[in-house]
Amino acid sequence: MPSNRLLHHAKWLLLPWLGGSLGIVAQGAEVYRCDSAAGVSFQDRPCPPQQRQSRPRLAPAPMPSAPPASEPAVPEPAAATTGPAAPASAPAVAVAPPSFHLCRAIDGSRYQSASGVGLTRWVPYGVIDGHGQSLADAYGGPDGLATHPPGAANIPHHPAAPGSAAGYYVEVTDPCHRAAPAEACAWLRSELDTLDGRIRRAFSDTLPGLRQQRAEVARQLRGCP
Repeated sequence: MPSNRLLHHAKWLLLPWLGGSLGIVAQGAEVYRCDSAAGVSFQDRPCPPQQRQSRPRLAPAPMPSAPPASEPAVPEPAAATTGPAAPASAPAVAVAPPSFHLCRAIDGSRYQSASGVGLTRWVPYGVIDGHGQSLADAYGGPDGLATHPPGAANIPHHPAAPGSAAGYYVEVTDPCHRAAPAEACAWLRSELDTLDGRIRRAFSDTLPGLRQQRAEVARQLRGCP
């Protein structure tokens, strides 16, 4: 029986052959160990009858490692924009059409009233019309008595007798009504033209007040088409 030293040398002598046969082992071929008086040999076929045969198990060659999984691409950071971002435009706010009360004065002119109540005047009882007309209807207009400057109209008259009702004064309020948007816009445009003319002819002491009135009229006109 071969000594351990002989087996050790045989092992190292057979390593190159075993290394060359790894491809066979990896493919499932069998390896035979043949022991004889001459030593130990390994082959891929059965041993001769006069030799002792054994079939050692050799570990299969390690499988090649799988390549590492590719990492997901990292998106490049977006280039920084230069300059401040433009502010988002605010939605346009609809302006409600103007709606207010218009009152009619004794001379036929009209003016705006926030409360819906016209100005109150004290007039002689005798000038009140008995047919339901207002003072503006009875005395206003281009030919009305209230529009003539003093002395321009020579109207015959007689002084009221003492104690007569014609000498009494009564309280009269200008009539008012709520103007529709179309009427309100038309009056505002006319008022703006009137104020522009007054501003052109105004003195320095009345100019600030007229400009303030014009700014208010222009603000109300923003709701007009």
